[in-house]
Amino acid sequence: PMPPPRRLLLALALLLALARAARTEEELEDEGRSEDVVQDLFGEADANRDGRLDREELVKAAAAEDSEGRRHGEDEAIFLGAVRKHFARADADGSGFLDRKEAARFLELISEGDEL
Repeated sequence: PMPPPRRLLLALALLLALARAARTEEELEDEGRSEDVVQDLFGEADANRDGRLDREELVKAAAAEDSEGRRHGEDEAIFLGAVRKHFARADADGSGFLDRKEAARFLELISEGDEL
């Protein structure tokens, strides 16, 4: 028989693994919405359609007019500040570009911050 402390450690390890793997329906819905937002961001900002976003593309997208020909100066300034503040943190591989996973992280950083 296994000594009790070892059994306890194995049981805790199993519980931690199960807890990490468990996902609630709400978390899955949030993930789906996040993927939609990333898709929208790429649709708007990925000007050269290379599947990556650079700072310039994000800046141009922020400065673009909406479908009614209006610009949103205050929103634009907030987003530009977020690009300056969070782009490098989200660019995990230091490539100067955000792939979809890094773009999701970029949006997370913005939502966690006080920009919006």
